[in-house]
Amino acid sequence: MKKILKIFPLIWLLLGSIILGMTIYGYWLLQRTDMKGKEIYYLIQDKQDIEIKQKEISEEAIFDPNNIHPVDTKEFAIAQLHYEELVDEWGIGKIFLPSASIQTTILAGMNNDHLMVGVGTYLKEQRLGKGNYVLLAHNLVQGGGTLKNLPQTKNHTLIYATDFSNVYEYRVTKNQIIHQSESEVLDHPKEKQKPVLTLIRCEGGLNTENRAVVQGEYVREYPAEEANDKLKGKLGLVSLAKKTNQATKDIGVLEESGQQRKGNAINTSPHLVREVQTEGLEKIGLPVYSSVEKLGIWLVQQFSDFDTLLYYSCLYLLVLILLM
Repeated sequence: MKKILKIFPLIWLLLGSIILGMTIYGYWLLQRTDMKGKEIYYLIQDKQDIEIKQKEISEEAIFDPNNIHPVDTKEFAIAQLHYEELVDEWGIGKIFLPSASIQTTILAGMNNDHLMVGVGTYLKEQRLGKGNYVLLAHNLVQGGGTLKNLPQTKNHTLIYATDFSNVYEYRVTKNQIIHQSESEVLDHPKEKQKPVLTLIRCEGGLNTENRAVVQGEYVREYPAEEANDKLKGKLGLVSLAKKTNQATKDIGVLEESGQQRKGNAINTSPHLVREVQTEGLEKIGLPVYSSVEKLGIWLVQQFSDFDTLLYYSCLYLLVLILLM
């Protein structure tokens, strides 16, 4: 019995070390959330079906700018723990900026959570390839966020976007830091001007008035099925082939391109699940965050509040002293 009591302090120290290590790991994961968008795949859909689905989703989304507020680490962690549910319910497209290594999901509306797991749309009626397609995202003061690399975007390079039916190309014409009062970046193009795509995130410390903006001019659009395999992989597009072996071949291409790895997800969202199951692909889907990763993020959520951290730290030390 005495021998068992002697090892209790060691066990307690080991437990504390594990919790500390997992919390640090969770915080590290939150700095890399911009990489999660490339781990979700969608089936290429019929244009008419997509229009109906996007309209239904956008009708339920929130488009109130007052709904957006600065986020802290705790809120960001909570959003990441609900990553898949948010993307499944509100995902309407994906975007890829090669020059800035940005791959993320487009979610309908300006809900605060949407801006933490992907990019949110500014207006209910906006559509890719028309007018000014505005996308917004949060940027954590500590780093992280889906558009954290936005200022690295190079002028004259291409931006690729998809609504899961077509692929849209835009060429970068603007990359600058502006004051939030410079709202002309939200304006629609004038008559005879080409449509544009605008990406915006905060730039600077908490409650900053500066915004990082990248804008691209419409180049062309084409059916997603006509995109090359590499671009399909970057946009997370999977062909719904008439034969299972062809669909499997598409997944193989993603694996070869380095997009499919342990922890990736072939995400179909609720309205696509039945179609995947008919092709026998339902077993390919994997969670975006593993159980271990979710535990790390959950610990960050718990300890991001100073009072909570102080309470558990004191409790841990008290127990350790008693065991000694």
